[in-house]
Amino acid sequence: MRVLAPTDRSLALALAGLLLLTGPGLALAWGTLPGLLVLAAGGALAAWRGRSLAAAGGWEQVMSRLPRWARLVAGAMILAPLIVVTAVAARAIAGLCVAFPAAAIGIAAIVVLAPVLARVQGRGAPVAGLGLAAVAIAATAWAARFEAAGPGARGFAHGGPILGIHPFQSTAIVIDGVGPFDLPINDYVEPDGSKGYGPGPLAEALQRALHAIAEVHFADGPRRAREAFAGATVEAVTLPAVAERRDRPVAQGASEPRLLVKSGTTGRRSRVEFVCPGSLADPRPRPADAVMERMCPDKYTSEASAGLGLTGRWTGYTEGRGQARISLAPVVEKLPAPALWEERAWAWLVLLGVVIVTRWRGGAVGLQRATGGLWGLGLAVLAVMSVQTWSWGHVATVMDGPAWLSAWRVAPWLAALPAMLALTWAGAAGWAVVGGVAIASLWSAGLLAAAVLLRPGSAGPSLEAWVAAIAERAPRVDLATAESIVALVLAAGLLGLVALAVGPAARRVAGAIAPQSRRSGWLGVVVVVLAGSLVLSRKTGAGMLLLAPALALAVAAGSGLAATLAGPGRRLRAVDHALTVALVGLAAREAWLTRDNKFMLAGVVVGLVAAAASLLLLRVQAGSVAPADPGRGG
Repeated sequence: MRVLAPTDRSLALALAGLLLLTGPGLALAWGTLPGLLVLAAGGALAAWRGRSLAAAGGWEQVMSRLPRWARLVAGAMILAPLIVVTAVAARAIAGLCVAFPAAAIGIAAIVVLAPVLARVQGRGAPVAGLGLAAVAIAATAWAARFEAAGPGARGFAHGGPILGIHPFQSTAIVIDGVGPFDLPINDYVEPDGSKGYGPGPLAEALQRALHAIAEVHFADGPRRAREAFAGATVEAVTLPAVAERRDRPVAQGASEPRLLVKSGTTGRRSRVEFVCPGSLADPRPRPADAVMERMCPDKYTSEASAGLGLTGRWTGYTEGRGQARISLAPVVEKLPAPALWEERAWAWLVLLGVVIVTRWRGGAVGLQRATGGLWGLGLAVLAVMSVQTWSWGHVATVMDGPAWLSAWRVAPWLAALPAMLALTWAGAAGWAVVGGVAIASLWSAGLLAAAVLLRPGSAGPSLEAWVAAIAERAPRVDLATAESIVALVLAAGLLGLVALAVGPAARRVAGAIAPQSRRSGWLGVVVVVLAGSLVLSRKTGAGMLLLAPALALAVAAGSGLAATLAGPGRRLRAVDHALTVALVGLAAREAWLTRDNKFMLAGVVVGLVAAAASLLLLRVQAGSVAPADPGRGG
């Protein structure tokens, strides 16, 4: 057995999951060709390590010929990255479940039915895998429609009492974060409709204005903005009057007209906000602004908001985001930072489900088949949904990034490390992965022209923006369903990565450390427990900031094992290992400079200690050491 062997069908899925975590964009600040040349040079070096290990019978055979202390060092260098990758992948899946709750139903179907799929053998296994993937996609599509039909699915703004305004005044609206757009009102507004607009005609006029904004500004997209305004509704409602002043008591049975504005989209990104008019058109997100602080400075451009009850200064004005039916929010609503705890809870559910399935007989195989089938079928579904909207000309999306992402740093090249891992641990067959990384970088640059790619340590949007950008390119399906299916497909790659780390990878590492132990399967439980603890860490971004040094450490584990081999080229392999250890140190330094705290310090120190200890492997020659005797402890 070999982790990430060329014949493992889970290899491509696991590497796809790693690419999702690291972002499929190379450091192209030097230009596309120099970036690909550097990747090819690093790939050749990694393939050389892989050929050395393959010639010696594979990394497990090499480890079996090492003393016990050396096996522990090498095992720690593999185990630490498994923990970090598992934590980051689980948290990423959790983020998708929070942002797109319908995807959680498809994920649950995969996890629950995976043990059943493992019982199917022979030629029927691939067909069963695709069948389960189809079930998961269908369940997700149904759940998306179930979510959209929920009573609180749409974001809204509920106004206060309509007091009335003069002509030539205006308010401004932001829907789903798009705007602001001024809404001028060139007539009187009276609560009883005695002059100019009454509440009903006013609601109709505002709704026509919102639909006109969709036709004028978003006829060619973005799709979410178009649907948010084109499907927006404005309703005049009558509610019991509320006493606003002590010197003016409310008459018995008095009522007040109010406005209720709803977004045309659903989900937690659906929201409606009324703001001060006259703002400059600026594509950047508006800064945080509490409702009660929205006091417009100009009388004749602000009184519409007050007179229509569309400001927080009047009782009853309320803004609400779209709510999810499939949600853990009610469970964690009493905890501090409930949104954060909801993500943590989803991550723990994912880890618990995977560890239970992988402990089941055949569960790990079934889970890998299911996620592989979902990945393949899902990509085909996405191709059908978006084949007419692909674009190949926006390479600048990958080239442009935050100013601190210099091409001389490790972080921009993080997407190349999965290819380095494949070439080190899978030998020459990993060259297909190098090509895949390059193609994925250029392909994603065209497909995600409007999105900010996931970049470690950046404060920008992550997989949520990625899902939204892909769904924008799928006009054949309604937006909510498209987003949920895209989220499910991306989650499949991440789920396959978690399953591989917790199941086969952890068992094989344990077997390589202690070949005769019957408890090797429990190392996966240890990985889950430690990853679940890392999910709690806000200081390390749930492990995301440790991802670069962790993957570099995994590459160094391969170079260290290759360096122990006796024979020609051993000195070159020793120099190669020293350079990879230096890469670990460089990545750790960058992680520490990004955010320095005791949690980062603990993670960085663990990786650096393991990397430094691996230099002692240069004293061992695995080719000339007899296989370890488990009874003597090496």
